[in-house]
Parts: sequence; structure tokens; C-alpha cells
Amino acid sequence: MRIDRRTVAGAGIAVLLVVGCADGEPAATAAPATQRAAAREASGAIALREDTPGLLARATVSEATARAAALARVPGGQVLEAELEEEDGVLLFAYDIRTADGRTVMDVEVDAATGRVLRVVRDDDDARKDDVRDRG
Repeated sequence: MRIDRRTVAGAGIAVLLVVGCADGEPAATAAPATQRAAAREASGAIALREDTPGLLARATVSEATARAAALARVPGGQVLEAELEEEDGVLLFAYDIRTADGRTVMDVEVDAATGRVLRVVRDDDDARKDDVRDRG
């Protein structure tokens, strides 16, 4: 077999494509939605949802900084939901964070302009559940 430049170049390109596409991790398999959600939650990879497209471009504080400020107010907590919204003309990051004991979800709001935590309150859904239990 005669090896010429085209053969070598073709083999080189094939190797680069294969190596470039692989990340060294085993191939991912499809997992049920609940497993994927649990994995995202455990890794802290809950995606930020914008209330209105384009809000993130207006924020002067990064989402990572806002998330860290929110988590500092709920030690050991896990972010369940992250949203960027505008309330009464104030742009803010809003987080639902499960407490370390897993029993309560806290709503934490962080000013997207200053990074200051504006509010930390127990999630309304949890309060309603407790109210129903107290009456029942």
C-alpha cells in the first residue's frame, strides 16, 4: 500500500475528529426525568429562568454572585429554582432554596444591581401546607 499526503492528511483529520468529540467520559445513557432533575439539584446546576427575555443583560451582578449570596443566607441549602425577574421596577434574582434539613423551602431575593439580599422568607407553599395540617 502506498501512503501519500492525502492518506496521511485524511487519517490525521479522522483522529482529530474522534479525539475532539470525546471528552474522556463514558457515554451518557438516557435517564428518567426524575433522575436528571435530582442530578441537576445535587450538582447545583439548576438553570436560571428569565421572567422576560433580555433581563440578564441588564443585571450588573453575575448570577453566580447572586446565587452565592442567597446560599449564604440558607446555610447548607440547595437551590431548587432560580429566576431573574423584575418586581416594581427592581431587577432581582429569586431563588427557592431547600434548607439543610430538607423540611423547608425558603424564598430568597437578591438585588441584581447590588448583590444585596433583599428578602428571605419561608416559601408560601410550605406555609400553606402547614396551615392545612394545623386545621386538619
